[in-house]
Amino acid sequence: MKFEVENLIMLGFIRVEEEVVGLTENDEEVTRRVYRLTPKGKDTAKKHSEKLPKEIKNALRSLKRFNEMPLKKLNDYCWIMYGKPHKPLPLYILEENVKEAR
Repeated sequence: MKFEVENLIMLGFIRVEEEVVGLTENDEEVTRRVYRLTPKGKDTAKKHSEKLPKEIKNALRSLKRFNEMPLKKLNDYCWIMYGKPHKPLPLYILEENVKEAR
């Protein structure tokens, strides 16, 4: 995945921001990377999404609630649905505000 992300950054489709999410016991910053679509990336995604079949669009819309869930709630949901705890998700986010795209 790293190679594809780097390509998308170089091509100007996404940008990466670092956010401080806390401090360690040694007062070192804990950061996470947030990946966001650039205007160019949004335009490209919109053009491609318009070509998708209705069934695919509906399936993607149904996943929106998982994107909006806090990490702990998503992990709890997976534990309840699949019966075993899952490793915590990495501290990076591929984020696109669906409301902005509409």
